[in-house]
Amino acid sequence: MSELWRVFGWPLVILGLSLFGLIVSLVGNGVWDAAGWIGLFSPLAILVWARFVRAPSRT
Repeated sequence: MSELWRVFGWPLVILGLSLFGLIVSLVGNGVWDAAGWIGLFSPLAILVWARFVRAPSRT
């Protein structure tokens, strides 16, 4: 695996999910709105996972 992908892999995934959620929310209706909410909520979910689940306890 290249060093570039190791550094920018997750930020690019988050960018893709956010962009997908924004475009789908603006263009679609019905089920697409739900897909847009999931796409826009996913960066927050990844942040919470990285902070509380993945990170080791420091106490």
